[in-house]
Amino acid sequence: DPHSPPEFRANVVRNLEEFYAAYDVVEGDGMWLAPANRVRIW
Repeated sequence: DPHSPPEFRANVVRNLEEFYAAYDVVEGDGMWLAPANRVRIW
């Protein structure tokens, strides 16, 4: 299996602003991640 074990996987889309805009994800939704907790590399 080429995939990482589940405990090491990250839900990458939760860190992208475009994800929230495209799917109208808001605070209180299961996929919501507070902006202060989102990863920004560049």
